[in-house]
Amino acid sequence: MLEIQYLHLHGVIIFTFKVHVLEKTIFEAAERALDTLDLIRGAWNYYYNRGRGFRITTGGKRTPVNAIVTGPFHTLHKPNGRACYGPLVD
Repeated sequence: MLEIQYLHLHGVIIFTFKVHVLEKTIFEAAERALDTLDLIRGAWNYYYNRGRGFRITTGGKRTPVNAIVTGPFHTLHKPNGRACYGPLVD
């Protein structure tokens, strides 16, 4: 299951996602959640970029090709809301 929330902050739209997964390890859970997020993000970027034409870079500051990118923070939580650092079962 995927929950999406957004807010406007200084003229920028910021999305938060909650991806619900059921896996045996924290590594599998994180990979499955990020794969789900990447699939949604890829579809949004395809829609956004398809009408933008060609991209030409001639030096200067490099910017991401896609407008919708992931942020620097990702967290993994157990169903009870506690942060998950080790085994997924209590």
